[in-house]
Amino acid sequence: MKSQSSKVPKEMHGQRVDVCAAQIFTELSRKKIKSIIDGGGAFLNKKRVQMAKILVNAGDLLELYWEEISAGAKNAAGLFKVADILLENEDFVVIAKPAGLASQATLTSSTDTAAHELVRSFPSRFKIENLFLVHRLDKETSGAMIFAKNKKSQIYFEALFVQKKIQKSYDAICFFKAKEDKGRIDYPIVKDNLRKNTYRAVLNTPTNVAVQRSGLKGAGEVRSAVTRFEVKKHFSKSNISHIRAFPETGRTHQIRVHFQALGCPIVGDKTYSNGVVGHVFGQKFLRHLLHASSIQFIGPDAVNYEIHCPFPQDFADCLALLESSEQK
Repeated sequence: MKSQSSKVPKEMHGQRVDVCAAQIFTELSRKKIKSIIDGGGAFLNKKRVQMAKILVNAGDLLELYWEEISAGAKNAAGLFKVADILLENEDFVVIAKPAGLASQATLTSSTDTAAHELVRSFPSRFKIENLFLVHRLDKETSGAMIFAKNKKSQIYFEALFVQKKIQKSYDAICFFKAKEDKGRIDYPIVKDNLRKNTYRAVLNTPTNVAVQRSGLKGAGEVRSAVTRFEVKKHFSKSNISHIRAFPETGRTHQIRVHFQALGCPIVGDKTYSNGVVGHVFGQKFLRHLLHASSIQFIGPDAVNYEIHCPFPQDFADCLALLESSEQK
């Protein structure tokens, strides 16, 4: 992680934060500064900058953080490489999706997806027309991800997910300490109309009541969501917890929303941990530290598969840093 910091001089009072940053950090291009802001690496008085047009005041502390990705971590197209193939047979392949790689096409790009990257990484083994997406991980979430290799397997896996016959576990590094060492979060989830592409938990309301009230004015569709969790370790000196999650449903942003509602937002989460200001780990990681660590299912061949995905480097580094801090 690289960083630059400076106090805003008096003559720049009232300027946009991106304009101010370009004048202060002259070794960084405007394009680089924009990418840092867009990536969540700009902080004003320890609070993450959400928009480049925000205005600065004289004396504000402006900090920029960014990662220099090694050449081996990306391919020629500038995309994050698939870290590894965890398991493959004639029906499906399970990959270790790296953080930063999208599960599916977006409005701005149709070829920077995990499937396309799998083909680029292993051109002799895969063709894009023979890879079928059966579930998704958030772009910044790393870990085990399944692709079906034919239509029959696609239908099979999609049915397993609908029937909740696929068990998954996730590991997360979170701020603060949960009140209980293990438990079950049963909060329905609804779109947050105040923030784009954001969700919120419906607290203190039984699931069936919340779903019945889904037509409330200003509310989106309320969907039931359940996550079991277990605290693996709380690092008291850093006030950070390593928590394992076992989602029983598969809602968008479910674990991230539920952990925020638990009072333990995930470290690096640019959407759901913005209320955490001034914590020593608040600026150390630029992606949410959530990892799909295992997946279990009965395959189309009737074999019971349990596949584990090792922690990526940033996740392992964070745990090592926490362990080191506890010893001091």
